[in-house]
Amino acid sequence: MRILHFSDFHLDKTPVNISKSQKLIDNMIQTIMPYHNERYIDLIIFTGDMVDVGGKSFDNIQQGFQTFKNLIITPLIKALNLDKERFIFCPGNHDVDRTQDNKFAELGLTEQLNNAKSLDEFYEDSKSSEVMRRILDFKKFENDYYKEFPSSFYEHSNFQSNFKVNIDDKLIGITALNTAWRCWDSNTDRGKILMCSRQISDSEPFLKDCDIKIAISHHSYTWMNNFEVLQLEKFITQDYDMYFCGHTHSNNAEYCIKPEGRTFKLVAPGIMIANNLEKNSQYKNGFSIIDYDLDNAFVETMLFFQNDVLQFIQDKNHGENGIWHIDIPIGEEQLQRKKIQEVIISIKEEVEYLNKHLLSYNADTKAPKTFNEIFVTPQLTIKKKTNQERSESQEFEEENISIDEIIKSDDNFIIFGIKESGKTILLDKLLLEVLNRNNGTETLPAVIRFGDIRNDIECCIRNYWHQKKTNSIQLIEQCKIILLIDDLDFSDNQRMEILISFINRHPNSRFIATCLETQKNDLVLDAYSCPEIDYKRIEINEFNSKQIKTLAQNWITENNNPETKAKK
Repeated sequence: MRILHFSDFHLDKTPVNISKSQKLIDNMIQTIMPYHNERYIDLIIFTGDMVDVGGKSFDNIQQGFQTFKNLIITPLIKALNLDKERFIFCPGNHDVDRTQDNKFAELGLTEQLNNAKSLDEFYEDSKSSEVMRRILDFKKFENDYYKEFPSSFYEHSNFQSNFKVNIDDKLIGITALNTAWRCWDSNTDRGKILMCSRQISDSEPFLKDCDIKIAISHHSYTWMNNFEVLQLEKFITQDYDMYFCGHTHSNNAEYCIKPEGRTFKLVAPGIMIANNLEKNSQYKNGFSIIDYDLDNAFVETMLFFQNDVLQFIQDKNHGENGIWHIDIPIGEEQLQRKKIQEVIISIKEEVEYLNKHLLSYNADTKAPKTFNEIFVTPQLTIKKKTNQERSESQEFEEENISIDEIIKSDDNFIIFGIKESGKTILLDKLLLEVLNRNNGTETLPAVIRFGDIRNDIECCIRNYWHQKKTNSIQLIEQCKIILLIDDLDFSDNQRMEILISFINRHPNSRFIATCLETQKNDLVLDAYSCPEIDYKRIEINEFNSKQIKTLAQNWITENNNPETKAKK
């Protein structure tokens, strides 16, 4: 099937904006038609934000939705000769009317819905809840739009809605997930809003007979509160073949394989008149056309963006000559990538221990208690020897190096720092960044304390991954391994030999280690004094005034800032 995906229109009522919006959709249709004539577009997916800021420019939000239908939906389905049910949409944060809910009730929900159990209880009790009024106007528009179709095609609630469409003798099931029901402040929603995995599990009976299953939502599940992100990730990859979202106004596509299943994820850019003059290529107006071929096991995407004369053109830098082709893995390849993702998820589930390295973790304080809330990157400098001749007076030059550069490099690194300079915290940050960049790739991290090495590195890796010996050995042989080693000790010759032997036997592997120095720039502990293996020396520098200020701002939240309390 061929799918058109777009998102984030942010329709505004003013006459000049309506006129520009009309031109925008006309240009979009003009670009789409040659591709539609080549191979019919079977389905249109719109992932939220029909109107701007709750439709405040319209007389009421319903008028905004009806205008979107008349201006956008109807011309599209008419041009492509599609029935109404082939246009599927979900709510965005701009499609809710936040003025309908009481702010005190909102504060109460924010306080109470802080774990999976309370969220499930709320979901069960509140399918027609008084504290979900903000979403009811959107749901009314949705119900009116699909009211002509039988219950066998469409089921709905104030949370998710489900659809079935017959395409090319296959039954396609689609879940429109509601990630907007907790949206309150778009500037601070990330990490606070909720979906509830019950939206997915309650959809299973309706979709059980479908050949292909698609999930759509405005926000990616990664925008939800931390306590439900991993569970949502598991459920979506287990239950759906494709996952579409928007909100970020930038495009992205990836194919993810997890232990529970596999899914193709596509994030749509925005397409709004406010972006007509956008210069940053990442945020230009655009849309995607996706070909999903189940019989031949591949997915192809084409991305389109708006050029300087406001016409849409195909992004030829995407994939090969504008087409990104992904084979859906089958057989041994699929099993191998599944093992990789088992390791990644196992590490993610235990990553909470990173927060325990923070002084505030067990303290009776409102200071941030999660790693990413408080981390400030220190200045890191890499030492390069200018005089290669070994002598008592060695000369070095320094240059700054970023965390991104460390991760992307193929080099080994040793990070030197005095006691309590933040070496372990920095290693934690490197682990998080490696995990965040892993989307089905063949790079696996393993955290090891140097003093825990016994007979071989493989045993340490196996214990960290929680894998059987056969699986871990296979992954070590076939994947790129990044060893994150804490408290390396040059004087421990036995363990150094084990590390060096491992790196030499596995050329795809590398290490990033920390090492204690008694005083800053203690060149007695010089990375170049170990000739058996190549690695570069990094120095952790003391925080400058700007970094100290940033750290203080991260610690002093709005809730525990005396000045803020006084103002309140």
